[in-house]
Amino acid sequence: MRNLIIRIIMVVTSISFFIACEDNRMDGMVKDKVYLVQSGVQEVYVNYRDFADFTITIYKSGIGEQAVNASIEIDEEILKVYNEKENTSFEVLPDVCYSISKTNFDFSVSAVSYKSMIVFDGDIIKRFQQKGEKKYVLPLKLHVDGDVEVNEASSQTIIMPILE
Repeated sequence: MRNLIIRIIMVVTSISFFIACEDNRMDGMVKDKVYLVQSGVQEVYVNYRDFADFTITIYKSGIGEQAVNASIEIDEEILKVYNEKENTSFEVLPDVCYSISKTNFDFSVSAVSYKSMIVFDGDIIKRFQQKGEKKYVLPLKLHVDGDVEVNEASSQTIIMPILE
């Protein structure tokens, strides 16, 4: 009798195990998105006789099921819109004043972030603007190839080098 009860319990347990195996772990999960951690206006203080580094981070959030190719590019349209909205007259920083270590980022499925270093040359910048002056900026926009979304609120940045 005892063996019969144990067998019945095992059969009921096995049946309930196979019935309860619906995989719904991905329900309600957020799709992958890519964005700039340092978005918006970023001020960088640069010594007029030295270099200043600024690290920009590209981040992929979500459930991590897609690979993506992302890039950052200088976008003058961002600056035009910003100048109109804020009633300013900033200009794009000449490309001799800075260098960007990396502009393309190939995210694997499991990769979540990449960094790029922007180096500003204070000695060259002083030829274009005075100490403390806010005249030139570096407008960057994040672009993505593929089906992964870009978080539009964090897809652009304006980096403003200020000589000190």
